Amino acid sequence: QQSNTSLIGGHTNEGKELALGLSCQGIVTPEKILLKTAIKPEQVLILSKPLGIGTLFAADMRLLAKGRWIDGAIATMLISNQAAAEIFIKQGATACTDITGFGLLGHLVEILRGNNYRLELDLQAIPILEGATETISQGITSSLQPENLANASYINNLSSVSKSTKYQLLFDPQTSGGLLGIIAAEKANICLEKLKEAGYNQSAIIGSIKPPKPNNPPINIINY
Repeated sequence: QQSNTSLIGGHTNEGKELALGLSCQGIVTPEKILLKTAIKPEQVLILSKPLGIGTLFAADMRLLAKGRWIDGAIATMLISNQAAAEIFIKQGATACTDITGFGLLGHLVEILRGNNYRLELDLQAIPILEGATETISQGITSSLQPENLANASYINNLSSVSKSTKYQLLFDPQTSGGLLGIIAAEKANICLEKLKEAGYNQSAIIGSIKPPKPNNPPINIINY
């Protein structure tokens, strides 16, 4: 009801653990579609939810996560992206994607695909769930982490930034992650204000789109 969505029908399955699977279909109004790659130089990137789901639940499976860390992660996962999507649309975002199992960096690569723009990413500005820095620093990662690390080749200053603990969280796979919206710089602050009013308390401006620069990997990371 909260997401204005009806669930119709079901499917029977058997297993040792309780599981829930959904298939979704719907009708989209073409003029309201936000593509991943519809970006322009000097736009900024806003992330609506913090990262860290993958490493926290990997730690929980090993009995190495604190209860409050998992409670915080679950609380974040239960926040719907519907309101964030509506805010991004109202504030004139030209592109948007959800952050899923590919990790933040995987989705940044998708955004840049098909154009020759660059991206500047502020590592310290990226919101992180409580406990995720501790677990990732212990080398506790999701099973998808090694595959996601293949996108590291898109980072221009990889040799320097890879020494940062927070760097590993760029590849952390998310379940029920947030949205990444790309919006004009002059509208970024009001968009961020609206997101926080709607309950996305850790939403943040994490980077910007830059003009092309040939012969270099397209992602440059600052403040690492």
